[in-house]
Amino acid sequence: MLPHLAPHNLRCCTSQLNSGEIFDEAHSEKEDRFIAIGPLKRGVILVVWTERDESVIRIISARLATPRERHQYQAYMVERQ
Repeated sequence: MLPHLAPHNLRCCTSQLNSGEIFDEAHSEKEDRFIAIGPLKRGVILVVWTERDESVIRIISARLATPRERHQYQAYMVERQ
């Protein structure tokens, strides 16, 4: 477990995920925002974040992807192959 996650009782693993990442131009007028989508054990998750500096990332949103977002992710993965 990573030391900074211990107080939150979170576990972290490192692996190569089949995920996609894009710059969120529509919501980046005040700060650069990014969207990532990828698989978890429970389904496909969508995460929105911004980088405060090289060592600080602020999570704006993390949730299960909608059916439409899952479909777009699956289409993206097929195109990558």
